[in-house]
Amino acid sequence: MLFSTTWALAFAFAGTAYAAATGSHPTRPNDACSKSLVSLSLPPSWSRNTTCSGNARQTCGILQYLFPSNETFTGGSQYYEPLVETLYSEVCWKDPACFVTPNTSEDVSLIMRVLTATNTKFAVRSAGNLDIPGFNAVGSDGVVVALQNMNKKVLSADKKYATIGTGLNWKSIYLWIEPFGVQIVGGREPRIGAGGFLLGGGIALFNDKYGLGLDQIVRYEVVLPSGNLVNATASENADLYKSLKGGLSNFGIITEFEVMTTDVVDINYEVALYAPNNTKAILTAYVDFLNENNGGPGNANVQIEVTQNYTLIFYGHVGHVPSAPEFKPFRSIPVLKTFIPPTNGTVTSLLFATEGQSGQAGSSDSPGSYYGTSLSHKIPDAKVTLEAYDAYLATAKTLQPGISIFFAPQGFTAGTVRAGKARNGGNVLGLYEGPQMWHDVYATLPNVSQYAAAQQAVDSWSSTVTKKAKSEGIFLPFIYSNNGNIRSKVLSGYGKKNFDFIKKTAKKYDPTGVMQTLQNDGFLIRKEA
Repeated sequence: MLFSTTWALAFAFAGTAYAAATGSHPTRPNDACSKSLVSLSLPPSWSRNTTCSGNARQTCGILQYLFPSNETFTGGSQYYEPLVETLYSEVCWKDPACFVTPNTSEDVSLIMRVLTATNTKFAVRSAGNLDIPGFNAVGSDGVVVALQNMNKKVLSADKKYATIGTGLNWKSIYLWIEPFGVQIVGGREPRIGAGGFLLGGGIALFNDKYGLGLDQIVRYEVVLPSGNLVNATASENADLYKSLKGGLSNFGIITEFEVMTTDVVDINYEVALYAPNNTKAILTAYVDFLNENNGGPGNANVQIEVTQNYTLIFYGHVGHVPSAPEFKPFRSIPVLKTFIPPTNGTVTSLLFATEGQSGQAGSSDSPGSYYGTSLSHKIPDAKVTLEAYDAYLATAKTLQPGISIFFAPQGFTAGTVRAGKARNGGNVLGLYEGPQMWHDVYATLPNVSQYAAAQQAVDSWSSTVTKKAKSEGIFLPFIYSNNGNIRSKVLSGYGKKNFDFIKKTAKKYDPTGVMQTLQNDGFLIRKEA
């Protein structure tokens, strides 16, 4: 415990019971509110006049007093609009009462204590890449805790572990760590943030070899809703450690991660484009590739993105190899264009080679908006995957002008599950241990006004494919949260045993339900319980 008894007393009133399950958070009694504010070293007049009714502007005033060094920004600041527009998808932009940008874990603790004391709504943001409205933003009735300054980077003396701040993006992490001769299982795009990637699961380049990103974590540093700063490891707060491997933002604010490193620095990669008339052959070859390499060493990886005009394939292999036999199922399919020729490089050089290629919807002065969905199923054969592609083509024909839709079937084998268990005991995702497809379909749109139309189109595709997978008896309830949407029931998809464990852990570490009632939105227990 890093905080004094004074801090604990300051927020003792937070144990007042209220109905977390219903989402209610009544006004704190004024005397308790005043005592808590006095203990924060606020002027006595503030303590007398501040209510605990969730007045966000009042709370922003308190934060500005406590953080006087240009760390809290309201609408009059030149930094306010850039912080609003940091988010990846314009439909997610909101105007909060203020942003607060902590520099240390102790700052986050103090902020959490203020938010809890004043009963103020809040949202937490790492890099802001999750394109779901309200998950990392809040309106004028709340405060955004923006973690971009939480950028700690420390490599252990033996180079086996790295500690990274939750506000870092993967470009900065890769550039920092690669010169040491080791790497981290991380994001596939430079701008993706460490916090959201690792909390949401973490699809990387070689998951069948090492498991998902979250499987690499050996320690979480967590600010609990009480403001207490704790570590969660396999031996310390072990239930919290396990629950965080899939339980998302239901327990507190993660300020740093300690992760295992890997020796996979050198890789061979290539990227090729194929004509649409070969897409079904590619998808069939992809399913064959996954079934043939099920449970293998995981040295080879294929990743696919489909559009109406072309299909893009990434081929990757661990080490600088002249030719990889694992890719044989694809070699008879004619290539339309070589995007990146076979290259001996590194994870970092690959990211630089592809940086910016995913593009942005809309014009140069607007990032556009996004809406996507995720669903999963077993792949005994290619039948449902091909039907999912047909459904994608049918959906694409219904779109309004300006909307584009993408189909990214992401395949995994038993190796992903086994590797995760071998490294750090697995997770609470409830993954099927066998070849499977996690479909990611998303729409990009230039105008926010088209959001409902895009949502309808993508949801229609999801409904169609879900029915097909269920009719074949291969449907899996798992939803990959980083590709989910506001309607996704992610926690329920882990299975009842895992969901019950998450709920029990949340009740223990957040007994008054702050993360359920004051946090603006997210994949929260209260929405699925």
